Amino acid sequence: MAFKAGDQVSLISGGPTMTVIATSGYERVLCTWHSHSADAFKQENFPPAALRLIPKLEPTAIEEETARFFADIPQ
Repeated sequence: MAFKAGDQVSLISGGPTMTVIATSGYERVLCTWHSHSADAFKQENFPPAALRLIPKLEPTAIEEETARFFADIPQ
């Protein structure tokens, strides 16, 4: 799969959501993410075969998910 700058991805094996910032064709994908434990942004190159694309939510899906989240919080 060809990734492009701005795509949200994660490692197939798990881990944080990362943002693609550059690609070198089908060889490497440069990603960035925030490390809560280090309280810093990190970046690393990954082989495309190690990544999966995180589908973008449609605005209505985001609104529904937000409503479900707030409905579960005790008032």
